[in-house]
Amino acid sequence: MKRKQLLMLFTCVSAFLGCSNDNDSENNQNSNFDSSDYYYFISGKINGEPFLYGQSMDDNTLKYQEVSEIPLEAATCAYGIDPKLSYSTAMFPNFDNEDTDPQMGISFIRFYQCSNPQTSTEVFNDLFAIGNYEYSENDLSSGTMMQIGVDYLPIAMGDVHYESYGEIDPNNTFSITSTEAQNQYLLGTLVSQKQLVEGEFSAKLYNTEDSSDFIEITEGRFKLSVTK
Repeated sequence: MKRKQLLMLFTCVSAFLGCSNDNDSENNQNSNFDSSDYYYFISGKINGEPFLYGQSMDDNTLKYQEVSEIPLEAATCAYGIDPKLSYSTAMFPNFDNEDTDPQMGISFIRFYQCSNPQTSTEVFNDLFAIGNYEYSENDLSSGTMMQIGVDYLPIAMGDVHYESYGEIDPNNTFSITSTEAQNQYLLGTLVSQKQLVEGEFSAKLYNTEDSSDFIEITEGRFKLSVTK
């Protein structure tokens, strides 16, 4: 997820979680953990080393928060030749650790087309269907519909940034295995739309400043919310 975002939504999973650091309790990095034990996460191996960025239901303090990039739909659809909208969600560390801990995000590239006769509100919860998806060469508003991007910063607020855009490795994989609407209503009126998606992935990510520098993510798993 690129930092020049139109609108950022930071989600705390519980009012009972503080935002202080808890270095004594590390995230479970066993790839066989039960996803139902987590509010959200992205996990896997980076160059063979296991990682897990997320928030367990057993955590007493906030370790990672979901950060959603929400397109400014009216402005985007008003310009260009039939532009397409993308949605992104990243695991961003507790603000106390943003200068030391990593960030990883998944982008759903061009999942809604402005010329669609149905509004994005009408179709949003149906966009993220179970199935396999290809990776995108870029995150532009024009191009093939319904592709994927993955990015990673070893230090969330650092300058080193890896992403899957550009040359696509033929071994990259991405699949959504579970999808569930979690919309919020107030007195019967829809106030926000959210889709909880789970799946698996693998990808080769390249340093945005040096294409000879890359990392490989294997055994990737995710559980995250896509917000409109």
